[in-house]
Amino acid sequence: MIFQTIYNLMKDSEIQKLVEVLQKLLGRSVFKGKVDFNVDTRMMTNYFDVHSGKRKNKLVVNIWFDVDTAKMFTGSNQYDKDYAKVVYNAQDNVDRIMDHFGLDNKVITNFNFDYVNNDIFDDEVNDLKSDVMDIIENTEELTEDQKEFLKDNFFVNVYAREDDSPYWTLEAGGNFPHSSELELSDFESIVYEAASKYPLLNEMIEWNEISFWWD
Repeated sequence: MIFQTIYNLMKDSEIQKLVEVLQKLLGRSVFKGKVDFNVDTRMMTNYFDVHSGKRKNKLVVNIWFDVDTAKMFTGSNQYDKDYAKVVYNAQDNVDRIMDHFGLDNKVITNFNFDYVNNDIFDDEVNDLKSDVMDIIENTEELTEDQKEFLKDNFFVNVYAREDDSPYWTLEAGGNFPHSSELELSDFESIVYEAASKYPLLNEMIEWNEISFWWD
């Protein structure tokens, strides 16, 4: 019955009613009252379908929702296991719904996020950078000029992706004095070891390797 309703709405281009149907369906079956979200749609005309080799109209469904970072990390005192499960499974569950109602080839689904409480990493990131600065200062393989150069150019931050699926990664890098006796790989190991002392950052790098960006 829901499939027939959605199909008819697509035929009649009653987009606002379709949004209301999807909002209720996703709220009950996917986000389960735990995650704030919104749905908007638009019709893409003259879309080339690679499966059929024909051009046709395609409905684009944009799903926007908030991701509370503090509820996603076990090292946070606000961690919510059920909430994290809903967020991580959202895309797969939406895809299953679209497939179940025969909409997988009729609809393009986009996921977009806004993060809240992403500042939970700030203290650890600042402390990590201070630790690395202290290590640089006490590294015998670096000259005084190289130490100052590296300290002036080193950065560390957390990157949070805002589409496809929630994803956080620790980024570090800058300009490295390649003429130094300190190998770049050894310095990256120093950053890894320093980051592993901090619960949230350690959890992050257990999921994803640190992304190093060097000039």
